[in-house]
Amino acid sequence: MDLFKLLVSSLLVIFALGSDAALYSQESSSEPIYLDEPEPEPPVRIVLQETKTENYEDEKPRLERGLAKLSDDQVVNHGTYVEYYRNGQKFAEGTYELGLHVGEWKFWYPNGQLCKTVSFKAGKPHGTWDVARPDGTRESTRSYEDGLRHNQWINYYEDGEKRKLELTYNMGQVEGQRLLYYPNGQLQQQIPFENGVMQGTIITWDEQGNKVSEMDIEQGKLTGQTRKF
Repeated sequence: MDLFKLLVSSLLVIFALGSDAALYSQESSSEPIYLDEPEPEPPVRIVLQETKTENYEDEKPRLERGLAKLSDDQVVNHGTYVEYYRNGQKFAEGTYELGLHVGEWKFWYPNGQLCKTVSFKAGKPHGTWDVARPDGTRESTRSYEDGLRHNQWINYYEDGEKRKLELTYNMGQVEGQRLLYYPNGQLQQQIPFENGVMQGTIITWDEQGNKVSEMDIEQGKLTGQTRKF
């Protein structure tokens, strides 16, 4: 009797395994099911272009710009852009491409003096920027790379020739020596940077070129005592 029960149990197990194997075999041999993926959005395109002029209350020109209507119903600046002060002097001139600043742009002071010549790439500052004061003297020279401060930056004294401040950026971070000068051209202070953080020895001089002090900086923090001379 026990032997009979054991035999029946074994047959049931074999049958169950056989059924599962058959089911697995059927599932494995069936074709895979793929869900339909939505179609990608078509790229935005220009459907209409026009040039628009806006005036001040006294009918003097305030703005001349190109506009573009896009396939997603946006309306953006596209093409030449010129803006004026109320006195009729030009304020800004440059180019937009689908709403982004591109290429060279110029800006003026109300007296007609050129303020700065700048450049953009896909809406971001890129390249060298030259900045002047209202009297025409050079104020600063700046440089960008894809929107980040990069390479040498210089500020000038009122004569536009003598350097006041000089430092170098590496993709947005100060790198190397930050140099500050007296009006007579003598170096006043140098501060070392690594990866945007003060690191090393800060040295200060007087206007005659005599060393005044030294201090050691580690990761932006003063270490030890300031040494005075």
